[in-house]
Amino acid sequence: MKTKLRHIIKAGLLIILVSILSFCTKDNNLYSGDGKQGNSNEITNNSDRVKAINQLIPLKKIKSSSSLQDDDCVFTLKYMVDAPIVAGQKVQASHIAYHNDHMYLSYNTAGDIVLGGYEMINLESADYPEVHAIGAIDSEYHSVELYNDPSGNISKLILAGVRSKYDGELTSMVQLFSLGTDGLPVGDPLTIDLNGYAATDVNHLGVVTGTGGGFYTIHQNGFNGITYITDLEDARSIAYCQDKDEYVALLGNPGRLITGLPGKANTIPLGGISFGETKAMVRVVNNKAFVALGDGGLKVVNLETGQVISSLAAPEPPAGEPVEEYVTNSVSVNEYGQIFIANGAAGIYVAKMNTVDELEVLGFLDLDASINHVEASGDFLFAAAGKNGVAIIHLSGLKSGVPVVTTNDLLPSEVLSTSASTGGFVSNAEDESIISKGICWSTNHSPTFLDNKKLDGDGSGNIKVELSGLNNNTTYYI
Repeated sequence: MKTKLRHIIKAGLLIILVSILSFCTKDNNLYSGDGKQGNSNEITNNSDRVKAINQLIPLKKIKSSSSLQDDDCVFTLKYMVDAPIVAGQKVQASHIAYHNDHMYLSYNTAGDIVLGGYEMINLESADYPEVHAIGAIDSEYHSVELYNDPSGNISKLILAGVRSKYDGELTSMVQLFSLGTDGLPVGDPLTIDLNGYAATDVNHLGVVTGTGGGFYTIHQNGFNGITYITDLEDARSIAYCQDKDEYVALLGNPGRLITGLPGKANTIPLGGISFGETKAMVRVVNNKAFVALGDGGLKVVNLETGQVISSLAAPEPPAGEPVEEYVTNSVSVNEYGQIFIANGAAGIYVAKMNTVDELEVLGFLDLDASINHVEASGDFLFAAAGKNGVAIIHLSGLKSGVPVVTTNDLLPSEVLSTSASTGGFVSNAEDESIISKGICWSTNHSPTFLDNKKLDGDGSGNIKVELSGLNNNTTYYI
């Protein structure tokens, strides 16, 4: 983790003032930051950092036998994005978020320098991505998230990290941005100081901080504040479970999962992590927690039972290579059910859950770099390789194993007094295995086929239905 006092790099970047919001500490005392932030709010076009590659990446097999066949997978390295230079130093990509052809990256540094930035890469152009970057000379960012405010359908950008005050003391913080129609930040962010040395992760509206920190939730209504929930010492990652409307946190060291947050916390020991600054992550898909545990590899936890249902060991380092370079840092599951695992210098493992909920590795991608973060969405895979930059990989020919179902957020314009329009997407290339698809809804959490339902055909693809017979001023779950 970051030490408390660090050297501050000063440079000829534009220094601006941003709002620092007071918040409730765990003993309900109010305090605020110093009202200053060493950021440059000048958005610069850095598209010259993008290099077109268009090179096939072979999926190297780890074992010859598997119950899953995926011989038609094609991985094309489309672009490499060089790491940006802030105040004369190269920073490293720490986290990636992606939505609607817009890719958001956060940057930080290793060691004793507080330096970072964030940027948006527009992938709408089939010819060349546009990179819009912002540097930060007294702040760095460990995680980035996108959120749509349901009250106004306004896109929000959330950045979590650490900033150095003018007295040299570090404080963890989050920054909340509004985004314009072009996907770029509008105006100055709202900056909120938190307990702990660094905010380590943000997912949905949940934020965790590491040493001396805890778990917070951002205010959904108005998006203008944050609430302290509970202490979580050495929290590495946080994930939102939509099925249960609750959060799951990953703590170290050793690794342990805290489920049922905020009201029904339960601890599941998992082990792993070990090395002090090892990146670790939890993400939830279909009520399963996929947990990257450093030297503990990857474990999958069924959140209904609290049991580990499958696991993969961390890769074995070659003789003479440092063990800490061959750890499981990150995991991402795309809409097709493919699981991508960042294993440091061992590259990216590609896996699936088979029909009996066991992980099976299909192979690995070697990018000739140490991979510390992956984000998979649709037909794209993004891989952060520290100061070596970010790889943008296009996926084609992938076959799904177990169907993955996602539901759409309801927009205000789609909700009437007694009806609503909604839908989702079923990802599975083997259409014959999906005999029906649709939407279930209920006033209770986690509705099932036994509750209200409306079907929309069979096979994979989009779902679009009209929910009728709803009661006014009533909360429904889909």
